[in-house]
Parts: sequence; structure tokens; C-alpha cells
Amino acid sequence: MLSPKERNLLLESLRPPEGYRLDTALCTTYSLDLMALLIAPLAFTFFDWESEGGEPTTDPNALLEAIRRHADHIHVFCQVGQISIPAAYQTLFSYLEPCVHEARAHRPGGIFHPKVWVLRYVAKGEKPRYRLLCASRNLTFDRSWDTLLVLDGEVSGRVNRINKPLSRFLQALPGLSIQRLSRPVNATIKQLEADLNRVEFQLPEHIEDVRFWPLGLPGRVEWPFPEQADRGVIISPFLSGNTLDRLRRTSKQTLISRIDSLMVVKPAVLDSFETFSLSDVPDLGLEESTDNETVTDPDSTLDGLHTKLFAFDIGDLGYVWTGSANATNAAFHNNVEFLVEMRGQARKMGAKAILAPQQKGISVLRDLLEPFSPGKEGGDTGQQLVDRALNNLRQYVADMELEVHAEEVDESLYDLKLTSRGNPSRLDAEFMIECWPITLKQDAAAQQVSVGNKVELAYRGMSFQSMTTFFAFEGQVTVNDKSGICRFVLNLPCTGFPENRRQQLLRYMLKDREQVMRYLLLLLAEDGTLSLSDLAGNLQQAGSGTQGEGFHTAIPMFESLVRALERSPEKLDHVEKLVTELQSTEEGRALLPDDFDQIWEPLWAARKELARNAG
Repeated sequence: MLSPKERNLLLESLRPPEGYRLDTALCTTYSLDLMALLIAPLAFTFFDWESEGGEPTTDPNALLEAIRRHADHIHVFCQVGQISIPAAYQTLFSYLEPCVHEARAHRPGGIFHPKVWVLRYVAKGEKPRYRLLCASRNLTFDRSWDTLLVLDGEVSGRVNRINKPLSRFLQALPGLSIQRLSRPVNATIKQLEADLNRVEFQLPEHIEDVRFWPLGLPGRVEWPFPEQADRGVIISPFLSGNTLDRLRRTSKQTLISRIDSLMVVKPAVLDSFETFSLSDVPDLGLEESTDNETVTDPDSTLDGLHTKLFAFDIGDLGYVWTGSANATNAAFHNNVEFLVEMRGQARKMGAKAILAPQQKGISVLRDLLEPFSPGKEGGDTGQQLVDRALNNLRQYVADMELEVHAEEVDESLYDLKLTSRGNPSRLDAEFMIECWPITLKQDAAAQQVSVGNKVELAYRGMSFQSMTTFFAFEGQVTVNDKSGICRFVLNLPCTGFPENRRQQLLRYMLKDREQVMRYLLLLLAEDGTLSLSDLAGNLQQAGSGTQGEGFHTAIPMFESLVRALERSPEKLDHVEKLVTELQSTEEGRALLPDDFDQIWEPLWAARKELARNAG
């Protein structure tokens, strides 16, 4: 159990089962990288979308179609003030604006911290299939050591009481969102909630039973762990002494954490544990994590251990809890968290199985552990005060209740005006705040937010492709002559944005005929099967023929259109939408392949006839 050599990519776990397509994806995360959010649509759409390093393809049309195809079906809830500022702006971020919903815990001092995916897949003539991912990692590009539990299931005809806490977790999300959710989003959550009450999840090997533990929801304070056990293991990157005291169930108890976290726990507490840290093993690729409950800047990084796991053996049974909760007071008293409890035979899972002895030729967790000896307790108190002030600054900015309004001042030029409605309480620290749209460079566009007054900022003469609801903030605080900086993004409510903004963005991004040809092929691709390398090969073979040799010799488009008509005629509806938009202007018509109308018109007539007959 927990073999270091057995690894699964989160992105692989998002791909639909064979023959199915994504219907809905709901994700919760503490911190969010907007570039990482582009991964999900790619995983739902393409086969070889990623590079060797796991980063998403930079093919602009592949990204565009993946986002257009799935953006309306994806909803991500993250902690307010924990969206990182992207290193470079992508026009496609505009498609993500309706997907991102910022949330906060309802208890004072808490954070929204769960890492859960609920995925609904559909196929013609088949029951919907569900997949639950419970992880310890955020939706970022971190490559730290994390855990991921995957459960697949189908909707059955009877109520499954085991799933009631999972449905309750989804039911609570609208109340945790800082902005009122739209009717379609609320309706989607209600459908997921209703279905999950009847889903039968298939249990992985060696797991006999599961229970779901949402923590920090209104009206509930729950402690998921047993009062007595024969043996225990706690794996947590962040610790607090009171929680460790409460977790002590037996003299045979092992604690695995980060050295910096262990250093600030009183030695008297650690004396009750066999204590280890995770060794630095280069071939694991352990790099970065941004999930510290006290981290002040999403751009800052942590490395190594990021798993949150609790295991206890009671007689012949082993119990394991995995998910988002650290072994801290905040996790079990203030935060919104999510854990899954698994039960099985102790020899296969649980504390003893996790700490299996080292074996020749078999990689086990013990291979990565180094004993830790308690030393001088401590910690930088001054830095802790700065960290607290920076987290309060994030809260201050959120409490401003900022809104962005767009006003057209010239053809395709807009002024964006930022105003505030809230009256946040002043911070007990010296601080400064700058703000700018993420579509613009900080050096050129950042404006200072007037602290204590209503906010009224204007960003003038912006093109439609530069309009955004994502605004970046940089805050600096000073406490007792010690300073700190935090940088983050908020997704703000908006008014006055053009209704046809997406159509304008599409024409802006399809700049030449080759890009249109690539995009047409992408529209006709079968979900989960298109190989981008094959597509690139087709285009290379076509060469300069895309500009002048006619439709038939430029690319195998005719075969793709006919195949779509036979197998998936609804794909031609997407093509028709694109063709209509392009043919509305002379510039757009010039981007379509030569002789395109001769092929397209009879195929589209056949598609409409099929639709009439089906109706």
C-alpha cells in the first residue's frame, strides 16, 4: 500500500470511460492555477494532449475547441483569494470566467480546503456513470507527493444511504460561494446531488466499505476517527499539537510529516510517536506544493510531502482516511474539508500495511522515510504575524465586494470601471494594495486601491479581447517592521460585457485558413480519441496546399465530415455554427477552404433531414 513506484496522474483520472463523454464536472480546490484549469477540458477531449512533463499542449486550436466544448459543463469552487496570477495571459481565460466560483468557510478563521471532483459521464442508450476523485492536491501544476482515490459507479434504482454525506457536501456549496450562483449552476448541482443519492460505487481491491466525511459544513462538528486502536499512522504536511494529542490512540503510533512542521511541535508531544520525515528522493519528481494553510502567496512554493492520510488498525480490520484535512486544529474545527474513510483487512490496508517492512526489489513507503529527532521547538513568531496579516488582507479585498462594469466608448473599445459595494473592517497593520486586469501588464496598468474609501478605478480603451472579470491584486503589509507580500486573482461580478463576446473571441483567434482547417478537424473529432500528433501530421502533409490547391487536396476533411454524418451527426451542428459565423463577413469567408460550399451544403442538408426524421 502506498508504493512510491505506483503513480497515477490526476489528468488521466478525468478521462471519460470508453464510449462515454463528459456531461458535468464539479471540482473543489483550495488554490487554483488558471492554466491548470485548461487541463480538464483537454483531458475530456483529446488523447495525447500533454507534453512529457505533463503540461497541457500549447496548440491554440486544440485548447480553443476543448474549452468551447466543455467550459459550460465545468464548475470549480476555490478559496477566495487563492487564484494565482498567471505568468502570461491567455485569451482562452475568458472562457473560464463563468467556470470559477470563489468560496469561503462559514466558520471564523476557516478556509475552503476540500479537493474533490464529481464527474458525470453519459452515453447514448446507457445509464449515466459517475466518478468521484478525492485527492490531497489542488488544481495546480504541483508535483508533490499526494494521494488520489478514484471511485466509479452507476446510478441505480434505489437510494444509497452511504452517499448522503456526499450529497450534503454538494448541497452546501451554493451557500459557501461568495457570489450568488446562476440558475443553471444551481440546477446542475441539484441534479448531481439527486443522482449521487442513488449511485452505487464500485469499491477498489481490498476495500470492503467506504464512508464520506465532509467537515466544516454549517451546523455540524464531526470527528471521524475511532477512540481506540491497536496501531496508527498519521501522514500530514502540517501539524498542531492539540490535534496530535487527540489523535494518540496507542503506543504504537507513527507520524510522518515535513521537517519544518515537526520542528514547531513541542518535543513532549512528539515523544508519543515514532516520527519520520520524507527523504529527498530525486526520481520521485517531488517538487512543489501550494497547500499550506498559512501560505501567504499562491506564487510561493513548498516541496515534498503533501499527502494527508490517517490509518488505524483495530483487530483484524484496517481503516484509512484520505483527502484534504491536515492534522491541525483548523482542519477539524474551522475549515471546510473532505475525507473518505475506507475499511478492509488490516493485512492489506491500514497502519500495518502502510508501514510494510522494506523488501528487496519492492518499493515501499519506508524506503522514503528518515527518522526525525525532536530538537529545539520554535518558529518565526514575527513571520507568523505577517502571514496572518496577509491572510486578513485577502479577506479585506474580498469584503470590498468589488464589481466591474464595461462601457463601450468606441468601436470595439471599452472602458472597464471597478467599484466597491462593501465596507470591510480595517486591518491592524500597515498595508498597500494594487489592482489590475490580468490581461494587462502590472507595470503598465496597476492602480493603487484607496484603503478605507469606496473604490473607483478605470481602465480605459480596452479591446474586447482584453476585457476580463479576472483582476489581479498585490498586497503588502508591515507588522512590527517585518513585511510580506501576497499576490492573487479574484473573479469579479460584471455588467455591460457584450453578449457576443465569445463569438468575437473566436474570430479573433482563428487568424488564417490553416487555423480554420485545424479547427474544423477538431470539431469533428470523437471525444477522447483524437490524437493531436496525427492531426499535426495531416497538416504537415497538406503543406501549403491549404491556401490554394482546393478543398480535397488540402486535408482529409471530406472523409471526416461524412464519418461524422454517419456516426455523430450532432458534430455537424458545431461545424454549421462556425461556418455561419465565418460566412457573416468577407474576411471570414476568405478563411474557409476552396470549394467548401460544394461539399458542405449537401452534407448539411442531409444532417437536417436526419434531424427531421428523428423528430
